Amino acid sequence: MNDDTQEKITKYLAKFFPAHEIAEDDDIFKLGFVNSMFAIQLVNFVEHEFAIEIDNEDMELDNFPVHPCPDQPGPAQVAAA
Repeated sequence: MNDDTQEKITKYLAKFFPAHEIAEDDDIFKLGFVNSMFAIQLVNFVEHEFAIEIDNEDMELDNFPVHPCPDQPGPAQVAAA
């Protein structure tokens, strides 16, 4: 992902999570920031911002792996910050 793309996505996410600075390697699914409604909003943003179409097959849960991030705070710690 190029820097411009990363910056646009980071700015978009920052509007929704102002109390947490989203890092490039943050797993927003694992952090508990994303529910199904927000996932659809994010897909809509990506499709419109980058003029691409995300197929339904790409929306399979297996395409959104959650990797353990032991040094990352959980949602409760982020909310308390």
